[in-house]
Amino acid sequence: MVRRLIIAGLVLIFALFSMAGEISKSAADMSLSEYFIGVYHSSRGECEAAIPHFEKAKALFRNPTIYLELADCYSYEGTMEKAISVLEEGIRYFPEDGRLFVSKGEIYYGLYRAGLPSDDIVQQAYDNLLKGWELSSDSEAGSKAVEMAAALKRPEEAAKLYESFPLEMRKQPPLLAVMLDVYETAGLKNRLKKTIKMVSHAHLSDPDFLGHVADQAIFHSFYKEALKLMQQEIKADSATFKKWDKYMFVALAASDYETVSRVFKERYKKNPTALSLYSMASSMGHQHRYADAAVFFSRALAADHSGWGDNVHMEVMRDYIKVLVASDNYKKALTVAKEGLKLFPNSNDMKSDLVYVDVLNNRTKNAIKTASTFSAGKGESASPLLERLRKNPSFLKYYFRGMVFYAMEDYERAFPQLKKAHGMEPDNRDVAVPLALIYDRNGKQNEVISLYRKLLKTYPKDALLLNNYSYSLLTYNRHLKEALELAKKSVELVPESPTYRDTLGYAYLLFNKLDAAEESLKFAYEKNPENGEICQHLGEVYFRKGNFEKARELWLEAIENGGVDEASLKKKISFLDQ
Repeated sequence: MVRRLIIAGLVLIFALFSMAGEISKSAADMSLSEYFIGVYHSSRGECEAAIPHFEKAKALFRNPTIYLELADCYSYEGTMEKAISVLEEGIRYFPEDGRLFVSKGEIYYGLYRAGLPSDDIVQQAYDNLLKGWELSSDSEAGSKAVEMAAALKRPEEAAKLYESFPLEMRKQPPLLAVMLDVYETAGLKNRLKKTIKMVSHAHLSDPDFLGHVADQAIFHSFYKEALKLMQQEIKADSATFKKWDKYMFVALAASDYETVSRVFKERYKKNPTALSLYSMASSMGHQHRYADAAVFFSRALAADHSGWGDNVHMEVMRDYIKVLVASDNYKKALTVAKEGLKLFPNSNDMKSDLVYVDVLNNRTKNAIKTASTFSAGKGESASPLLERLRKNPSFLKYYFRGMVFYAMEDYERAFPQLKKAHGMEPDNRDVAVPLALIYDRNGKQNEVISLYRKLLKTYPKDALLLNNYSYSLLTYNRHLKEALELAKKSVELVPESPTYRDTLGYAYLLFNKLDAAEESLKFAYEKNPENGEICQHLGEVYFRKGNFEKARELWLEAIENGGVDEASLKKKISFLDQ
């Protein structure tokens, strides 16, 4: 209820005496007197006594504040129909006063929350709260209107309204909770991720809610956000938190290897679970501690894995094979690969691993025998593999080892292996692309350009090659016109790719074609908002267009997503904050 006696009175006074002289001063004075008496009673909770005075004040002189106080009292007394009738009368006389719509919407919203969720009640709540938001920018009304749109099963309307709010308003926890369900229902995965990220930044203290959102993030593979949420869940309720091996796995997926190791030492060193052992093994592999990783993979497989399921069990075995290869333990890798094929005889992935491990152990005949059993149309094509096995098995040795190291981001060890494989098959796209990316990491621009030019002679309509070559030229600031044409071709071939659209948008940006850049980059951002470079490029477009608030928001997202020059972006944000 409105209980601001002095402020409300002053509002009414100013309203009364700003009116034209059509109303006699005595009528206005009498209305004001009745109003003050009504407010005196209502402020004491004596609404039954206040109502007659507000009715007299309204009869003497119409003012939206009187309607609000009178409706508030009827609502307090439980006479909802009368309260709604008063507000509807007020709206007829003052259709531009958003407070009246908000008050009417609040009544219907209260009925909905009280367990009367009929379609008509929800619709009335939505319509009035929405109108109130549009007229008065009442943030609470806007938030509740989103909730009502969701209750009406109109996720598109809820999303459109929510996304029109200012950023700080969109960060409010109750609203975020509503939007999690809205985006999940609508299947808007990228917007769901952004909302989960906002929840992770809200520093909430409800462990149940944090756990629920963390599980939602894990289900969609949003591991960085899930890790932050689980950390907050632990802080909020460390005494009863039990999901430590799950926490380790999420930390692993978020590449937080320090946390994986710390939790294992603190919680599982004496009594490890299969999942904790797997997390440690995989963490060590990505830290290039291959021999140690192999020991933990072996322990994980020996532990109870009944909850894993066949697919997970097979992938753990394949990861085990890779770290054994990386540590030059080819014999053990062969033993594991054979065991894996016995367990999963129809898996072409396991057959492929066995072929490569056979080659590393100089068992070419066995590799040929296995390769000939590939199912037609599934897995790796048998004919090219058989041809290589018969003519040049050494290529497969270098290629497999190179790609094992490359997958572990061990580029120093991957490079010589891929270089030798490339020397044997210079037109092999699968070797040349990762080799070009390693050259790029090492600043070897001429080598990158040379590789892509040669590849495009063989594959002139390969969208990936066109895009990669274009982006390399753009980042090197070389042959920009050619880069723009290459980017256009890649988008023509695969128009739905956010990566290719980003490259095209970035090319337009460098040519200062801001509208074309914005169109491509907004498409890319909608498809893949967690990509730091896309956020950075779109932020630059908004900066050049003078939309500094939007540029700042996107640059902050870019820093959080990673893969960008953080120091440079922080300087730009600092400039905007001055």
